[in-house]
Amino acid sequence: MPLLNLIELLKGPIISAVVVGVAAGLITQVVMGILKKLSKMIRERVNIKTWKLAAIISIIFIIIGLVYVFGPYKDQNISQMPDLTDLSKDMAAARLEEAGLRPEFKERFNCTIERNYIIPGTQDPKAGTYIQKNSSVKVAISLGGIPNVIGMEEEEAIQTLKDVKLNATIVEGRDSSVEEDHVFQQDPAGCDAVTAGSKIKLSVNRAISVLVQSPLDGEDIYSPVALEGKINVPLLEKEHLWIVVNPREALMNYYPQSGSPLTPREDLSFTGNAYLGAGLEGDIGKRYDILVLVVGDDLNAVIEEYMDYARINSDWRSITDWTSSSGRTVSQEEIVKSIKARVSDVGLKDYR
Repeated sequence: MPLLNLIELLKGPIISAVVVGVAAGLITQVVMGILKKLSKMIRERVNIKTWKLAAIISIIFIIIGLVYVFGPYKDQNISQMPDLTDLSKDMAAARLEEAGLRPEFKERFNCTIERNYIIPGTQDPKAGTYIQKNSSVKVAISLGGIPNVIGMEEEEAIQTLKDVKLNATIVEGRDSSVEEDHVFQQDPAGCDAVTAGSKIKLSVNRAISVLVQSPLDGEDIYSPVALEGKINVPLLEKEHLWIVVNPREALMNYYPQSGSPLTPREDLSFTGNAYLGAGLEGDIGKRYDILVLVVGDDLNAVIEEYMDYARINSDWRSITDWTSSSGRTVSQEEIVKSIKARVSDVGLKDYR
């Protein structure tokens, strides 16, 4: 209760006032005793008992002490804690300044309290409490809920979080629900409990890219050659990885390899064979480009049917010169659009 809090706060000064009053009475008794012995005249003129005079002086000093404690002392050094409920940060700071107190604000995310307003129940000390002036008062300010940045472009999302004192951590991934370089997932989100300075993990849809580690541009190799590479993000369920050989002397011709789409390992690396020259001695010394394609379900189905047809009929014409059972053809533009990596000007040295 505020009254008990005030008594507890003033207990020291009250005790001091009583002690001073009692001490004053004792001193008076001693002085009066000395005066009685020194002069009969003084003793005769003092027509009041010594102990009575000492008691009167003690009471006077106690009253003076209590007036000092509850009067000017209270006004100058003690303040009653104001109620900050429903106030904005600026209004709360002004109210505390008027009371001679110092605010100590801590920011928290809260979905139910408007941004920059006091979060109920966080005021310490509580309203009505008596405290020494210039004391600090702890109170939490709402930052609102965690912003929803799903669907935003990466830089916009980072800045949006930065504006509310949150730090973004980027995780690259693939998701068809948003455009490339846009956020498709965040964690934490909404009303999750976080504080200013916390990290928010943002999953960003990245364009897939392929790094070929072997062979190198311009290298002379044997056929078949193992092509080794790595993709930057996992493939989507509807995406498929193929190796295609493109002879430099017939750049309009494209020959899918390996019989089936490649399956990247857990670390996103892959290996697939490229059969340069198809085993014809007359192809030794010729130059080739080796392409890595990422295609969707439709083109993947056409390439798989092409591979089955070529193996059964030993007809390894360019896929751009072939027609599927459904009448589907593959254009050069469709192939070029699907290229994610290229090893250029590889020479066929010999066969193994």
